[in-house]
Amino acid sequence: MNIDDATLMAYLDEALDPQDAAQVDAALARDPELAARVARQRRLDARVRTSHAAALEEPVPEALVQFVLGHGAASPEPAAEPTAASSNVVAFPPRKRARTLWTHLGALAAGVVLAVIALPWLRGTGGADWVQGADGLQARGALAAALDDQLSADRAGKVQIALSFRDQDGQYCRAFRVESARTAGLACRGAQGWSLPVLARDAERAQGELRQAASPLPPAVLDAVDARIDGDALDAGGEQAARKAGWR
Repeated sequence: MNIDDATLMAYLDEALDPQDAAQVDAALARDPELAARVARQRRLDARVRTSHAAALEEPVPEALVQFVLGHGAASPEPAAEPTAASSNVVAFPPRKRARTLWTHLGALAAGVVLAVIALPWLRGTGGADWVQGADGLQARGALAAALDDQLSADRAGKVQIALSFRDQDGQYCRAFRVESARTAGLACRGAQGWSLPVLARDAERAQGELRQAASPLPPAVLDAVDARIDGDALDAGGEQAARKAGWR
């Protein structure tokens, strides 16, 4: 069985059938690196789930429900009467899905991660979003503006914010994705602005191909978050307060 990102996400969502889930369990037992990655994802899920628990339990606004119902929500086909053959089949209830952090937060459009990017690749992708400074990469342009102003719940721009937190030195950090550059990273606020200690890129996809909606951040970014985060991720109120204070 190929344990790719999609399979891992389904495993974390408890969406695999028992046979496939057992194969992933066996793979985790054989592969310490894979097991560590799953454990890391679960730790981050738990931290952010705690921070966003109130928001996740809020009911969907009635206006949004009515909009969806009135715009393309197809009516289900009536169930077929059981045949003599099918009447011998027992329908087991679907396995309950414990949705992961990325599914709950609307996730970030994602793909299969290749690797941490190297400087030559940066020159051709970031454009005005980052520059190489004396102390490393610094966010600029639309990325810097999004890091300053955008909340994790905002999904309209080209930059997607996954989560925000304080690191062990008390600085604010934010994990993000830049869709146009197929890039994800971690930004931390310092005296000179937003530094970018980690950037990673997604695998190249064919133009127009749909990308998986619920996928974790690249392992390099998850590693950086896990190593730096102090306590839980900020909830919506915490982000608003940090933004008002200029992330200082």
